[in-house]
Amino acid sequence: MLLKLAVDLISGTGLIRLVNHAHPSQRGILPESMGPALPYYRLIWVHAASPKTLICALRALHNKLLTCDTLLSLGVISQNICALCSTNGESREHLFFICPFSSYIWSLCRLKLGLPAGSNGSLTEEANELQNTFKGKNRRTALTGLVFRAAIWHVWKERNSRIFLHLASHKVVVFRRLYEDVLRLLKFCSWPGNPMDPILNNWS
Repeated sequence: MLLKLAVDLISGTGLIRLVNHAHPSQRGILPESMGPALPYYRLIWVHAASPKTLICALRALHNKLLTCDTLLSLGVISQNICALCSTNGESREHLFFICPFSSYIWSLCRLKLGLPAGSNGSLTEEANELQNTFKGKNRRTALTGLVFRAAIWHVWKERNSRIFLHLASHKVVVFRRLYEDVLRLLKFCSWPGNPMDPILNNWS
């Protein structure tokens, strides 16, 4: 039986329904026919990755996360301050990855992927660079997708923790959680990879 994927982004809900009746060896593989409907499918649809990070990454890429600038425009809040740096207003572009807090985390990710530190200034530009740099069904490409999704997820999770739970973690701790998540999920990836690959060894 085939893997079915329904993505509802037009309504603005960012809802994803995954109905997986595939054989275990086929799970986590997105049909290439979904490409036009999901521009970054080669980057964010990664074998062995968790659904929650997929949903978060999709919502972020389509600017459907309820960041403070959106909440302010809707009249839900009266002040727009980034919970991570407490200096600038929060928007998608600031959160991923211009904010000093998230920029530090993303710079470490880029360095470990063999890319220059820093941010392109736009989440979609980051996604385009990664998707154009890492291609094919191999372990390095899978690693890139896992890192990208984990970075978005852990930055968003830390932001929510500070706002709703009043609990803050140091940026090094957040990166460590990201790193451990990537290592754990990469173990379930069956795509081939060179054991001598320096980028893979950065995450071993």
